Order: sequence, then C-alpha cells, then structure tokens
Amino acid sequence: MSIPSCALRGLPNSRNWGDRIAGWIFERLNGTSAQWMEVLDPQAQTKAHYLTVGSILRFANSASVVWGSGFISADDTVGATQWKGSISHPVSPQITAVRGPRSRDRLRALGLECPEVYGDPVLLMPRLYAPERQVQHALGVICHYADADDPRLHRLRADDRVHFINIMQFDLLKTVREVLSCERIVATSLHGLVLADAYGIPARWMKMVYQPGAPYAWEREHWATFKFQDHLAAVGRETLAVLEAHSDVHPDDLLQAALEADAVPASFDDQPLLDACPFQHRGEDRARASA
Repeated sequence: MSIPSCALRGLPNSRNWGDRIAGWIFERLNGTSAQWMEVLDPQAQTKAHYLTVGSILRFANSASVVWGSGFISADDTVGATQWKGSISHPVSPQITAVRGPRSRDRLRALGLECPEVYGDPVLLMPRLYAPERQVQHALGVICHYADADDPRLHRLRADDRVHFINIMQFDLLKTVREVLSCERIVATSLHGLVLADAYGIPARWMKMVYQPGAPYAWEREHWATFKFQDHLAAVGRETLAVLEAHSDVHPDDLLQAALEADAVPASFDDQPLLDACPFQHRGEDRARASA
C-alpha cells in the first residue's frame, strides 16, 4: 500500500515519550515530516495511514499499515474506534511487523495474517541516535505516569545512587541520554524497558501492585501485563520475572534485583524489523547511527 501523504496515526499531543517518539523515528527513516492523524480521528476509517509505536494495534482497520504496534491485552480486538469496548465488523489491515509474538498470536486468533517479524520500532533507536555513553548513576528508574508519585517510591528518590528519569519530559533525546547514563534500569514504563533493551542496558520490569478499587488498579493489571510480556518475548527475555512492588521499595533491594537482569540480556536482530518498515527511504542509508 502506497501512502503518499505520509499519514502517521497516533497520539501527537501526548506528553508520553512512547507516543511522541513515533514521529521522530518516522522522520529519521523516511526523510520527511510526518503528517499526524489522531488515533480517534474519524478520517482514519478511510484515509490510509501507518500505525507504529505503542499499544494501538486495536485501532487497525482496512486503511492501516501496521509496523511494530501491539495489543494492550490478551482479549483485545482490531477495528476499534474507542479505547474501551470491541466491534464485530471485519477489517483487513496490512501488517508488516508487530511488537511481539503475543500480539501476533492474538491477530491469528482473530483470523488475520501476520508475518513473524517482531519488535517495537524503538528497538531501532541505536541505529538512529548513538551518543557517547557516560555512566553516572548505578540505577535509573523510569516510571509510568500513573506511578510517578507513588509514595512507595519515596525512599528511592532520596537515595543518591538512584536517578529518576521522567518519561513525560519534552526533550525526547534527553530521555535517551539519561537512560544511557545509568548502569542498570528498572522500569514500570514499557518504553523505559524497551529503550534500555534497545541499547543493551540491563533492565528489569517492575509492576506497582494496586489494591482492588484503587485508581488505575484494573487498567494496570489488565492492560500493563500483556504489553510487557509481548515485548519481552520479542527480545528473548520472557524468563525474567517481574518485580512486584506491594509496599515501600528499598534502594538496596532494588539495586540487588537489578543485578539479576545481567543474566538475561536482550537478544534481538533488528534487521528484519528495519527491512519490514513500509516507509523507510530506500534511496540512502537513513538508518545509521549519529552522535
């Protein structure tokens, strides 16, 4: 499918790093600025577009070309026009790659074909941006926005060995540099984990466990788990157990737990994902590292 208008469907007005980096990756690989289309824009039902970074595969329809998106839960659907709920009419998106094998399994269960090409497009970041790494912190912690002010993390914030990285900050590449400044990473944010895995930094997934009825409790349990497992399966790290935070997180305990990530490094060949990119400018090598 040819998309001369370069429509990129997503969340351009989000403050979340994972939502905004899609446009930056598009521009580096394609050589032109993306023409954004909001994920819930009614025009998306008929106007051809790309779906890339994020748990937005449920919005794929017959006008979509999917590259690296994933589902948000094991019972998710396609052809959705809202964040919650499902639809029953058939759609036939063009799919070149998905975030991980769990998303592919779900697509096949829905009767859709999907190649065995995996990876969140963020895994290509080292090809596109490769600043010199200068380690300054023993541990970086990257929180999902819902966890950022969780009181169970207050003890960590007071420890000078721990550096908190704001996944909502405006400067996309500053986030990358801060990740590279850490010896290891612990993340409750999916793209905090993906970014660390992309650059080969040992990282652990941590889940803040909420009591039933608490804000975000259902969403974090129902939605968050699947997307992490999907990514970890794509990079050969599905055997590394999640860290569950039920109470205050002690810095010494977290630093020790982070060491366990060394035994299960990310293993990922990014060439098939790059080759599957439907909008890469083939005339010159845009997928190269730069300082």
